[in-house]
Amino acid sequence: MTNTELDAWCRSNWNKIPEDRRKKCIDHLKRKIPPEVLQGWKNDGVGKRFHFWGGMAVRNTLREVMLDEELPAVPYDGGESYSNWDDYYTGALQELLETVT
Repeated sequence: MTNTELDAWCRSNWNKIPEDRRKKCIDHLKRKIPPEVLQGWKNDGVGKRFHFWGGMAVRNTLREVMLDEELPAVPYDGGESYSNWDDYYTGALQELLETVT
């Protein structure tokens, strides 16, 4: 899966969360992440290495609002499905960065 495909997949997963819950998550991230950090992410992009660095902090911050098991399950190959912020958080970041001017 390319980065573009992965971003689209995560955004699609994110959009399955009810709008009111997404808003709470975005508002919480805005309170926790300094504006200059958000501006840097918007300007420079969120690189592949982000998943293991800043991404962990973002996922944990989102868990303060909504636990993994509260997320809609995401189906995987082999018929298994999981509920985990790994499959959603970059969609949350995309929406969050769309609010940064």
